Amino acid sequence: MNRKATFTSLGLGVVWFVLIEIIMINHQEPIWGLFSLICIAAMSGLAAMYYVRDQKIILLMLPLPIFMLIVILIGNPQIIYVPVASILAFYCAQYLVSKKMHNALVLVLFVLLSYVISFLIFPVYLLKSQTIEARSQENINFFYKSNLGNSFTIPGDRPIILEFWNKGCSNCFKKMYMLEELKAEIGDKCDILCVYVDYQEGVDDHFSEYEQSLLWLDGRYNLDYTYDSLYYRYDKKLGLPQTMIISPKGEVLYNDAGYLKGNKKKIMDIYKSILQESS
Repeated sequence: MNRKATFTSLGLGVVWFVLIEIIMINHQEPIWGLFSLICIAAMSGLAAMYYVRDQKIILLMLPLPIFMLIVILIGNPQIIYVPVASILAFYCAQYLVSKKMHNALVLVLFVLLSYVISFLIFPVYLLKSQTIEARSQENINFFYKSNLGNSFTIPGDRPIILEFWNKGCSNCFKKMYMLEELKAEIGDKCDILCVYVDYQEGVDDHFSEYEQSLLWLDGRYNLDYTYDSLYYRYDKKLGLPQTMIISPKGEVLYNDAGYLKGNKKKIMDIYKSILQESS
């Protein structure tokens, strides 16, 4: 086995692994994360064909990136498309080069393909996958006092939107921007309350973290906040942010989990439609 090619292959594998880790740690938008991972996988395939060429030696690139992709998959099985798309991009780039397609052309092709998948197809898929069918269950009843001193009661006079959030959820804060905009549009037709949840350990375990979060949120959003484990009555495996629209009688009208900024208008239209039907 060619020693130089072996070390080159191992080195390229390490670089690919590090880039995946950097993206997963720092990406804020799933769209950009998926786009970057596909492009990097394709570039890794091109680098393998340019510097290594031997298919058997190229296999030495794969253990670390595959390990990282498996870690991602274990953390969230619903994103199986991430490792699948990455490995396909890696091998498809090599295949196209083997068919005498120029490296620059292959790279441009994958950038365009990644854009279509990440920015056009993925948001539609995500919007459908995050919608949770309202389950037939006992009506909800609760009384909350928010950080602003406002009272929220179900059964009550109008529907309420509950957003379950946690300080470790970056998309929760992005969705708060959307809810603030929605609040300005719908006025007093519906209440909106953001409920801080301890989805790991339960009531009151991290109340101090909630208070610290309120200090950070002060002045950022025109919203009400409270702290509770109401989240535990529902499927906490769905993740955060989770949003529920509840009728004045306590019926769950709509439920979704997750948030993608690119889907903001579509989500707002869904919420307004649900509220309109319930009025």
